[in-house]
Amino acid sequence: MAVTLPKPSVTRFVDDAGTVVGVVDKGDRTDDTLLQLNGKARAGTTVEILDGDKSLGTTGVDKSGNWVFTTPELDDGSHTFKVIATNAKGDTSPASDTYRITVDTLAPAAPAFTVTDDAGRITGILESGVRSDDASPLLTGKTEARATVEIFDGRKSLATVTANNKGNWSFTAEDLKDGLHTLRAIATDIAGNASDASTFKFTIDTTPPKAPSLDSVTDNTGTLQGRIGDNGSTNDKTPTLAGKGVAGSTVELFDADQSLGTVTVAKNSNWTFTTSELADGTHTFTALTFDKLGTYSAASNALTINLDTLPPSSPQIASITDNAARIRGNVTDGGYTNDTTPTLRGTAEANSTLRLFNGDTRLGAVKADKTGIWVFTPALSR
Repeated sequence: MAVTLPKPSVTRFVDDAGTVVGVVDKGDRTDDTLLQLNGKARAGTTVEILDGDKSLGTTGVDKSGNWVFTTPELDDGSHTFKVIATNAKGDTSPASDTYRITVDTLAPAAPAFTVTDDAGRITGILESGVRSDDASPLLTGKTEARATVEIFDGRKSLATVTANNKGNWSFTAEDLKDGLHTLRAIATDIAGNASDASTFKFTIDTTPPKAPSLDSVTDNTGTLQGRIGDNGSTNDKTPTLAGKGVAGSTVELFDADQSLGTVTVAKNSNWTFTTSELADGTHTFTALTFDKLGTYSAASNALTINLDTLPPSSPQIASITDNAARIRGNVTDGGYTNDTTPTLRGTAEANSTLRLFNGDTRLGAVKADKTGIWVFTPALSR
């Protein structure tokens, strides 16, 4: 009478070839074409190993119920294994549960990647062979889903990252030194196949350029023109700034933290820049150089001006004092005096300059003090 044997099992596959070795889980991939299968069945029986409907061979089951079988060389692709046990009488078991794996011996394509500069004034994707001021650039690329990507700088491994289910990966380098760098990326798929390397060369240059000088601010309008001293005043809404720098470099002008614009340094190392219209008030100018990589220099010296385009309020003559004998004191409006050098006192805008007239005749000029008080003694004819 025929007997149905217990259902055998395939417990594991072992990959012992390539860079990724060990047990191959159900549904996984492997680069090993000669897999070792392990399983369980009734002791003393023989198990036949099937790949789909194709018989790969048989092996005996030891007294502990264990069996081991090494497949013949397998082709790339999906393989679904199962086993059937048979005893000496010819009794058979049901087929085991299936154990599917994929053999993959094809290396992934070299993982092309881009390098992005996201530091400094000039940013964006770099071309191989260029210079950059970003010592921590961002690398992004695409490879096989779930593959690992190892990034090298020359022969030095920087990191290993894992691509997501869509094959996308990224890595930010940390504090690379100034100089030439050869970045390489090698992908290893989940089966253990390694790709060729993708290579990207670039030079990091974080050394700032030499700071320019800011030598002068010039008033070009009105009755008082010329250089404006530091903390000086002007009524020129568009003063001209000038200084020196490295020939061919770019100088950016700032009013406090606000950029006013840029100018290229001439061959003779001089530069000049005329501002757009400024608002009344205090303005503190500085100049910085940035190179072709967008690296800024230190700031130049600062020059401060006070812009005042509003006319002063009308000055006032508060009193005229007679200082000569015999009658001295305040001279009333329309009054008489025998003093040819009376003292005039009045008020005006603080620190402003007044011109004094007798009719249309100019008597002289005087400067009001910081409180707006002025005093002037003219020389009058009788």
